[in-house]
Amino acid sequence: MYAADALVEDEPAPSGGAAERPRRRAIVHFGPRPTFSDGASLEAHLLDYSGSPRALRLRFLRFLRPVRTFPGGEALRLQLERDAAAAADLAGPPPPAPARPGARIEALHPALAGP
Repeated sequence: MYAADALVEDEPAPSGGAAERPRRRAIVHFGPRPTFSDGASLEAHLLDYSGSPRALRLRFLRFLRPVRTFPGGEALRLQLERDAAAAADLAGPPPPAPARPGARIEALHPALAGP
């Protein structure tokens, strides 16, 4: 699980400029879903947004925890609430852009590093 900032691509900017769209904090899961045994996924849960955006731009901020199996949906929901609180508590400017694609994710989670 990762904390990220999300830019909703299809959300109108307050004054029409793309740079003025609000960045929204998110928690992002990338990998298997062992609690439900139904394969892998990429899921972004925006903390202060309701709706179904068609396109997102994500900036990963911090690795929060590894994937794990929960005894059921309620235990997973409670952990997601804790993950959301941890992501919301992050403060400060976003990290600098990586030198090459994927470098930031590798820095956050070494297991994702390529060969």
